[in-house]
Amino acid sequence: WTDKSTRPNPVTIKSAPTIKYNAVNTNPTFIFSTGNWLQITIPTGVGVGDYMMMAVWKQYDYGTIAVVAMGPHGGSPGTSAAIGFNGSLGNSYYTLYEWASQESHYDSANNSYVIHCGTRISNPITSITLKSCFINGNNPTTTGGNYVNISDTNIYIGGHATGPSGDLNYPMNGEVAEVIVFLRTTTTIERQKLEGYLAWKWGLQVNLVAG
Repeated sequence: WTDKSTRPNPVTIKSAPTIKYNAVNTNPTFIFSTGNWLQITIPTGVGVGDYMMMAVWKQYDYGTIAVVAMGPHGGSPGTSAAIGFNGSLGNSYYTLYEWASQESHYDSANNSYVIHCGTRISNPITSITLKSCFINGNNPTTTGGNYVNISDTNIYIGGHATGPSGDLNYPMNGEVAEVIVFLRTTTTIERQKLEGYLAWKWGLQVNLVAG
């Protein structure tokens, strides 16, 4: 397991997922279930800066899960963020949430592969920070305001950990094909290009919103 960005960010296999060959468009995916998760250590946390988390993944059920997370879940509020699925209290939607802050979500539920993107982007002119959750390039149903300070230097795949040596919360039950994380401001054009690349690579062009 390596970080494909060519940066020396160590990856720790906390509980190994299972490889699934020829899963989608002849490419393999990884099955995360029963607490499988990975931890990637980065030099510095994103803090109050902008970020983008993107994943191609598929859910097996409608539970509340985290697919990609930054920072530990629980403890003092205002320290973490994740993209995943909210299946609690009768809700069924893909989400970008920050602990103790407003979430953004896209109202949908299915058991097919999706291109899931969560962004936090600040506007220096209006001083407004906006969180958005895109599914297959579609605009979010709701957007989230406010933001939290994510100082932790760990990214988790497969769930939302309470810390590098802690337990796993909201473990996912499904497949992950690819994960991309930017710890900086990303433009709409950059997001759309990445969505197009992922749609082409994983054979999901028909799912991508037109334009």
